[in-house]
Amino acid sequence: MESKDRLIRVHFWKGDGLIGRIIRRFTWSDYSHVGMELNGWMYEAREFRGVVKQRWPDSKRSSSAVLELRISQSDLRKLAEWWECRIGLPYDYWQVVRFIYRKDETASTKPKYFCSEALVDSLAYIGINLFERVPSYKISPGWVYRSPLFKGETNE
Repeated sequence: MESKDRLIRVHFWKGDGLIGRIIRRFTWSDYSHVGMELNGWMYEAREFRGVVKQRWPDSKRSSSAVLELRISQSDLRKLAEWWECRIGLPYDYWQVVRFIYRKDETASTKPKYFCSEALVDSLAYIGINLFERVPSYKISPGWVYRSPLFKGETNE
């Protein structure tokens, strides 16, 4: 059995833009955005950019809170592969709207992601389910923050 010896960090932001404020209000959360740090890279689904990868830390932006999770080296590789295969996919604005109004995901939103949906799907890919029986398109950044699986809150 491989030991759980690799650390991933999940970063949370308090967006002040229109979409960020709407998400925070309708989800009863301080956080409107989430991204995953793996081996010095930040992976996230961002407004206006879609699924992206950038060097981290980034001197131009810092997160509001960080939670940590230990995983195996092979799971770390699988996570990175999952994200790499999705770089360039579009941001899912319609699903964010549908999310706020409690509407189900549609076929047209499946090849797109919003931030928490991508993060939850990436973890599910390696067998980590943040919330049993809840589909990723129903999980907000605030729900990700509340998952009991994460440890070690820090502020950056």
